[in-house]
Amino acid sequence: MNILVNGILLGLGYCLIALGMALILGVAKVFDLVYASYYTVAAYVAALLILPLGHTIPIWIILLVSMAAGVALAVSTHSFLILPIRKQPSAVLVSTIAIAMVIQELLIFKEGSEPIHMPSLIKGATNVFGVWVTKQKLLVAVVTIGILVLLWLFFSRTRLGLAIRATAEQPEALQLAGGNIKMVRLSAAVLAGIVASISGLILSPLYPPHPYMWLDL
Repeated sequence: MNILVNGILLGLGYCLIALGMALILGVAKVFDLVYASYYTVAAYVAALLILPLGHTIPIWIILLVSMAAGVALAVSTHSFLILPIRKQPSAVLVSTIAIAMVIQELLIFKEGSEPIHMPSLIKGATNVFGVWVTKQKLLVAVVTIGILVLLWLFFSRTRLGLAIRATAEQPEALQLAGGNIKMVRLSAAVLAGIVASISGLILSPLYPPHPYMWLDL
């Protein structure tokens, strides 16, 4: 039972991380290796704000700031790097690796190479089917399930969500219908940045952020 419960919780954590990358891969049809750096940057911003200011700033403000950092990196990377060369897969691969390594070295220069240990957002543990699980892991599970439901509603009920699905499946048809494929792909990058940022915030207490974590992801 211990292996089952913790395996499900670990799988939900991986699911949360993978959502944004799958979104980019499905819509832009590129393998964006900078995606893991969106997570890393958001995790660093959250950790560097929570450690000195966690008792004075509401957590939702820290979430918004870390989300802004992840989204800004995603939008700038896709606008100026990925979309202009997206039809050249090898160029995208090399370029995204280069950007991820630059971010890695900047983090090492600024904060060193050691992990930053961030306190849990929710203290304590609870019993789940006879297994004691930290509330931080349960928070990850709840947030992941919540994001999955929200994304399902977004992709099935909203105009932009349907446009993103159309771009992933039949981009030529969307273009013939007057859709702006570039803006749709940027919107997908924004969503990916948001998911990566939320992942960085709630997973950092479990997996302390460090400059090389993009390689782990």
